[in-house]
Amino acid sequence: MSNYTITTDFGAKDSLPSSNDSKVVRGSEFTTEFTNIQTAIATKADTAGDTFTGVVNFSADVAVNTNTLFVDVSEAKVGIGTSSPSSALDLGSGDLRFTGGAGQDIVWGSASIDYAAIRRTDPASQDVGLAFHTTTNAGVDGPPERMRITHAGNVGIGTTNPSKKLHVKDGDVRIESTFPRLYLTDTNQNSDYSIINSDGSFSIYDDTNAVYRMTIDSSGTLLVGTTDTSVYNSASGGNTGFVYSPNHLLQVARETTTSTQSVMNLNKMGVDGNIIEFYKDGTNVGSIGTVAGDIRIGGSDNNHAGIRFAASTKAVIPVKNTDGDLSDNTTDLGASNSRFEDLYLSGGVYLGGTGSANKLDDYEEGTWTPAITGSTSGSASYTPSQANYTKIGNQVYIQCYLTTVRLDTHNIVGEVQISGLPFSSAKFGRVQVGHTNLTTANENTNQIAGYTSGSAISLREGSTTSAVTDSDLNTSSTSLMVSGVYTTNA
Repeated sequence: MSNYTITTDFGAKDSLPSSNDSKVVRGSEFTTEFTNIQTAIATKADTAGDTFTGVVNFSADVAVNTNTLFVDVSEAKVGIGTSSPSSALDLGSGDLRFTGGAGQDIVWGSASIDYAAIRRTDPASQDVGLAFHTTTNAGVDGPPERMRITHAGNVGIGTTNPSKKLHVKDGDVRIESTFPRLYLTDTNQNSDYSIINSDGSFSIYDDTNAVYRMTIDSSGTLLVGTTDTSVYNSASGGNTGFVYSPNHLLQVARETTTSTQSVMNLNKMGVDGNIIEFYKDGTNVGSIGTVAGDIRIGGSDNNHAGIRFAASTKAVIPVKNTDGDLSDNTTDLGASNSRFEDLYLSGGVYLGGTGSANKLDDYEEGTWTPAITGSTSGSASYTPSQANYTKIGNQVYIQCYLTTVRLDTHNIVGEVQISGLPFSSAKFGRVQVGHTNLTTANENTNQIAGYTSGSAISLREGSTTSAVTDSDLNTSSTSLMVSGVYTTNA
């Protein structure tokens, strides 16, 4: 004990002769020495008991109950529960418990302000959390907090009050590998997804169904429901899906199994108006929208032609603006140098007006088969050449040319008729008849005319009302050329 000083010089007493009274060790000297020893021991002990407050040095290893506590003096290692510590502090088994309150630290570093630490947070014992402090230059206040795990299991980086399982504030999160992937697993056993970065493409992948749901490839093209950038061309292996390219090309493709399935649905809620607007160099040039529940396609102002598909009247009508206002007598269909070809109508066309008199509801061209007959009976044969008609509305234009009419062999009885009109006559129609020796009268002074009645042409002598009868016919062959127009209700 370094603080014990010997008062009596026992060595000097041993060197004195035996006759010298000073050679005798007296009781008072023993009392003095034992008092000094007692004082020295007391200065090394805690006043509360026999715990030393000073330094106890050991030159050899120290073992308490073999391996309950073992100090390897030469290696400067301490083992608890092991007699072969491999680290500065080695816990062979059991737990390491800190029973102090908030602010209790595990510290790395030597300086009081330049260190790293794990610190207990939350003063309430049942709400214990951990805070992690690190620094490269702590400063006077010690290292700042970098991460925290709350008593609820939330992890905060850059925040002391994380509200989610992982809460990052004022910083970035980086995942780095050859195939970085973030898994998102649904505990309800629905589709599980992962976020993937591979070869410059960012993807959302459906792990349950093993299919890519969305991808942004290295060119910046957005693909949804497909990994093929040419969904518009199924012949070249294109697939269905949604593709938007950096050159602003939008492609949408869908394979349908019924005629009611559409590729795109656009739903405008509330009031009528534009559903789609079209622009050229930033200027609006047209739109598609609704008017009173009808679809409307038109330009941007009254100077543009527009059409409206009227559901109530089942009509396609011209309009002049986005409000669907009707446009009357201002819109043409085609132009002088850009015409439509064929127009197929099952109804009629109103020309020059909107009244029933302006309606042209029929146009027809064809052939008909005339017959030379008697009003009572009989007929005459001929060699057919041509017989045509044109029907425009209720007007029928007819013509025929009959050669080699055999008057020498006819058996006509009664008035002579040309029957077989293509449409029944509703009113008398005048017909011109050219002939060669049809009758016994002089051809040049007794012209033949006719009028339509029913399905036949009744022949008359010149401008008179006298009918041409069988008794007027010549007895040789002749030719007939007939032309005329009549009205029909057909």
